[in-house]
Amino acid sequence: MPKNISMILSMVNFLFLALALLAAFHYAFRLKYELKRSEVLREIAHRYQAFVDSTSEGIFRCNMSGHVIIMNHAGARLLGYQDASDFFHGEEGGFHFYENLTLHDEKKSQLLKNDMLDKTIVILKRKGGTTFFAEVTANVMKNDQGEAFGVEGIFRDVTERIELEKSLKEYREHLEDMVRQRTAELEASNMELAKEIEIRKKTEVDLRFSEETARALLNAPLDMAMLVDKRGKILSANAAASQALGREVSDLIGLNLYAFLNPELQEKYRALGRQTVRTKCSVRSEDEVEGSVYSTAIYPILNEEKHVERSAIFTSDITKRRQAEMVLKEYHEHLEELVAERTKEIVTMNDQLRNELVKRRNAEIALKEYSETLEDRVQSATNEILKLERREFQLEKLAAIGQVTSTVVHEIRNPLSSIKMGLTTLMSRVKLEERDQRCLDVAKREVIHLESMLRDILDYGKPQNFQFVSQDLNLVIRMTLDSLVDELKQSHIQIVMELSKTLPPVQVDSERYNQVLRNLVLNAAQAMPDGGKVSIRTAYIEADNNVEIVVEDNGHGMEADTVSHIFEPFFSTKAGGTGLGLPIVEKIMTAHNGTIKVNSVWEKGTTIRMTLPV
Repeated sequence: MPKNISMILSMVNFLFLALALLAAFHYAFRLKYELKRSEVLREIAHRYQAFVDSTSEGIFRCNMSGHVIIMNHAGARLLGYQDASDFFHGEEGGFHFYENLTLHDEKKSQLLKNDMLDKTIVILKRKGGTTFFAEVTANVMKNDQGEAFGVEGIFRDVTERIELEKSLKEYREHLEDMVRQRTAELEASNMELAKEIEIRKKTEVDLRFSEETARALLNAPLDMAMLVDKRGKILSANAAASQALGREVSDLIGLNLYAFLNPELQEKYRALGRQTVRTKCSVRSEDEVEGSVYSTAIYPILNEEKHVERSAIFTSDITKRRQAEMVLKEYHEHLEELVAERTKEIVTMNDQLRNELVKRRNAEIALKEYSETLEDRVQSATNEILKLERREFQLEKLAAIGQVTSTVVHEIRNPLSSIKMGLTTLMSRVKLEERDQRCLDVAKREVIHLESMLRDILDYGKPQNFQFVSQDLNLVIRMTLDSLVDELKQSHIQIVMELSKTLPPVQVDSERYNQVLRNLVLNAAQAMPDGGKVSIRTAYIEADNNVEIVVEDNGHGMEADTVSHIFEPFFSTKAGGTGLGLPIVEKIMTAHNGTIKVNSVWEKGTTIRMTLPV
């Protein structure tokens, strides 16, 4: 019997040696993964630097004292250097961001108070001492503890824009001054004309009510004035009328005024005379005679019975005034054309300025959005590359594990079965002492554990064939949980099922999905050694056309660092665990074109969400 025990112990040592070889293979593959990951990170850093060097805006980073530690080629050229290497080589004592800003104390205070400068216009100094206007957007960088350790930002040359805006403003002010000046001149001319018209109207009104005034006006040296009766006979005339009609004043008395007019004007003024007598109101008329323009006003003079017995006629040569009015009108029209033209130019320039400002604003918004999403895009690309790299590494590792396990597992399984059979036979046929019996029990449990580990390694490493059938997922879940009832009851685990009644059929391999559910439910039970509750819910997500399965427990949960590694092969936090349970679950879900996500909170519990396409 001691010989048999010695043989069993030798075989157990052989098994542990085989497991040590498997562990060596695992660490070799892990080292290869880390090396490839380092190469990917270096490639990402190289691509990021190439992007920074290719942009046309200056990108910089400095420490909290203002000393610049990173500057791209575009920023170096804006500051008067050939490139970034010339910038760092040529600056004695280093380039200081704060010292190069005009009113740098104010800008620095604003930056440190608000943690950012948003599109702030500053004046920067170039290498040769010249300055230029720059628009700076900068943010304070902080570590995980919230402590500021540096400043990073973007700046661009906006000197041309600032000068253009200044020139447009000056030109617009100049045009507005010209318009105000021309408007003032026009208003002054209109006021003078209005005053002259007002004076003439007042004079005409006064003449209407006083015959003595009419007689006095007959002697006016400039206008022709006559007093006639209602039949047109001249009763009195002034020197201007005598000169215009070619007769002495004494010879005009008693003559008919209409006899001095041409036939067309005779009929017109007879009608005007009759109108004055009938309406007792004054009338006015303008006539052109032999190239001259005359203005005639007829005012009725009433007797004591309020009847019109006579009329006062005033005729003025307004040719020069009409010519002046025509010139003034043409000047006004020309001035209005000039104002309209200048207004049109101002409107055009304002439209151009507005369009330019809109373009600038749109470009600034696009640049801001691009700057804000740049880091996310780089991070997204990095994550995608790492994901693909991990995928490729997993495939390579699966292929290698398949090759190794197909040889090692078969070499170990046969002697392991013999050991198990021998132990079983020995324990059933031979009565051993209590100490020897405990040793054999330990050996048998270890053999069973090794068989389970080899089964997991073989399942994970070899390709699997899936039999997808359209079926009710709720039925598969119930069948799986029915097989675990006794085991869960012994562990004081309560199962709560909330299964949707409107769940559509899905394509699923029931045997493989049974393996997924068993693994997740048993893991949840192991997380609650003192008992607890496991909830299983299903629902149809119409927007994504997916079925969602949720497995939730109120166990001790996991920390974030642990969650990030649970799908890695051979990673386990349980004593005696193979670390292949959840990787196999992920492999089965991937084969179903599904997803699996884990959310866990330490000392509160774990929630696992899975989706399967309909």
